[in-house]
Amino acid sequence: MLPATNHRPPQLVVIRLSSGATKVALVALGLGVKLTACLLALLRANLDLCLVVQAILGDLVVQAILGDLVVQAILGDLVVQAILGDLVVQAILGDLVVQAILGDLVVQAILGDLVVQAILGDLVVQATLGDLVVQAILGDLVVKTTLGDLVVKTTLGDLVVQATLGDLVVQATLGDLVVKTTLGDLVVQATLGDLVVQATLGDLVVQATLGDLVVQAILGDLVVQATLGDLVVQAILGDLVVKTTLGDLVVKATLGPGR
Repeated sequence: MLPATNHRPPQLVVIRLSSGATKVALVALGLGVKLTACLLALLRANLDLCLVVQAILGDLVVQAILGDLVVQAILGDLVVQAILGDLVVQAILGDLVVQAILGDLVVQAILGDLVVQAILGDLVVQATLGDLVVQAILGDLVVKTTLGDLVVKTTLGDLVVQATLGDLVVQATLGDLVVKTTLGDLVVQATLGDLVVQATLGDLVVQATLGDLVVQAILGDLVVQATLGDLVVQAILGDLVVKTTLGDLVVKATLGPGR
């Protein structure tokens, strides 16, 4: 990698690759960095090239990358508009906005919000202190810990949420939905697979599920509009309202009136 010449702005970096290069590393480029489609000409010769961003003191904007992108540390926001490979984000102090990724997205830690518009692969989120909004994902979605709200509009794979301190809203998932712990309310509009909820401190509202619905423990109310499979409730402290179920209904313990 060649540094910028003296007459160039501090944010401008000239990158020249040998034909056998497999990795490009960027370190502490400044308070604001923008990586655009100018890298496309360099990356066409080697589609397996991995771009590694080690440290950015400000915001980072990435518009087009043909290979993989690894971001180790960003002290500001990260905006990614198009990546044809995988994206791995280790730590961000700001927000992360992803518009389009053809590969997988792995986020280890983010202090701000995470907004994902389209991913063709899987999405794995280790920890986020803000909200998580997912517009569309063709693969699986795994969220280990989020302190904010989680909104999922469309996922074609499975959705697994280990812990969320906020509310969880799922508009449509074609796979199974597994929620281990949520401190807020859980709203599921449509799921084609099974829905399993281990523990929720808030209310659970299910509009339609084609699979089975299993609830182990819920401190709030449970409202089920329609389920084509079985409905099993281990324990509920609130009210239980079931309008339509084509399968079996099993309720082991409830402190609410239920109807």
